[in-house]
Amino acid sequence: MRAIDIALPGPGEGQRVSRAQHLRLADEVEGLTEVEWRTVTECPAWSVFDMVAHVTSAARFRGNPLLFVLDAQVGRVRYRGRSSLDAANEVGIDRLRGKAPEALVELLRRRSMSTRDTPGLLRRKPVNDAALPSYATIGYFVDCILTRDVWLHRHDIARALGREPQPEATDPEIVEQVVRDLGVAWSGPPIRLELTGPEGGSWTVGAGEATQEVRLPAVEFMRHLSGRAVDPDLFGHTPNSVHSTLQSARIVF
Repeated sequence: MRAIDIALPGPGEGQRVSRAQHLRLADEVEGLTEVEWRTVTECPAWSVFDMVAHVTSAARFRGNPLLFVLDAQVGRVRYRGRSSLDAANEVGIDRLRGKAPEALVELLRRRSMSTRDTPGLLRRKPVNDAALPSYATIGYFVDCILTRDVWLHRHDIARALGREPQPEATDPEIVEQVVRDLGVAWSGPPIRLELTGPEGGSWTVGAGEATQEVRLPAVEFMRHLSGRAVDPDLFGHTPNSVHSTLQSARIVF
């Protein structure tokens, strides 16, 4: 299958995957010790608590995306010089900073199970933000960006605590949507991309017939696309003609 032919999730699909990822995160952090909650993650300014607070705050945006706009406006004043996305994230964490961990997990579960979803007309509205792709809509933001963010933070937290994330049936759907965005942005020669692991799959990336194959671990490649540090030899066995394109590829999480 061509990466660019992967369909975007519809409203019901997006909410289903989002709920599953949020609830899995709640399961993974349930019962952490006080020391574990304070553990610093790969996002150095954030502890495990901060990261879960960020996800819990952002979970409100599916039911009412205008809340993101409000947080971003507050953030422009409180966190001058930061992007709208970064500023809104910090404002959300500030709002929940005083909660007990048990109350935070309970709130995360409650917001995950909300039946409120973004209205249809609002879903099609473009999002003009330099941090997001030019084709981003509010529907794309809540279905893809916010949900893949939860998935990646599950891995961030697990790595910080020396654990593995619990498997979730929707994990492959997260990876597939990232591959779709990679296919849209791809500027190198066409490749047959095989991502290994339970989250993985196989796709054609780029225009034309793919004569070269690239095989990579799904989670590590996703981490690379997000800008996280990975093994310097991740692309050591990829064809020279696409090495630099893979090395510089970035997708918004």
